[in-house]
Amino acid sequence: MDKMVKLRDMVGEYSRETGICNTYNWYRGYAQKYGYILIGDTKISAHKTGGTWFINLSDFDQAVTGVIQKKAKDEKYTRHMMDDYKKRIFHRGGVWISDSRYYDNRGDFRLEGDTSRLALKDSEGIWYCNTCNRVAETEHNNPACHICSDWVSCGLDYTLSRVYCPCCGKSIEIQSFFPHASHLLPILPNSYLVTIP
Repeated sequence: MDKMVKLRDMVGEYSRETGICNTYNWYRGYAQKYGYILIGDTKISAHKTGGTWFINLSDFDQAVTGVIQKKAKDEKYTRHMMDDYKKRIFHRGGVWISDSRYYDNRGDFRLEGDTSRLALKDSEGIWYCNTCNRVAETEHNNPACHICSDWVSCGLDYTLSRVYCPCCGKSIEIQSFFPHASHLLPILPNSYLVTIP
């Protein structure tokens, strides 16, 4: 039989490197509600005995090892994408080049963004021409979303209708995506389109 350990002893200290991203009380509440806890994407069964929550040590260790390995793979991928970015090799689709910086390559143009600026509703990003590697010009003829038109800026630019480069003449037309401006939303972390063997 595998060794059972107290949940408090295993998740008592915050450690993002090992996937312990919440407080003990959060894990305890999660265990009470669902009968398991999550370390990374791994479910670990939790059982309450005599007022104390217990988990399987072997399952916990495997989950932490999985988080550490995934983090190392993610960091390797991000370094590779940043190296390609510096060489002006832009991969198709959404690519993370650091913990907070990303670009979304749309063929002749890419939208570069920073999640901290997006969260502050400071900027949804800057468009660049992939041929010239210069900041592209934009036109804004699509309708605004109802939040922007009725209240304050939502932080996304629903009005974007065209991106073009005055240097090389390339351009792309952007149809109105209202109410779902998927062309402006940042990609989710770890949604990799390129894998490193």
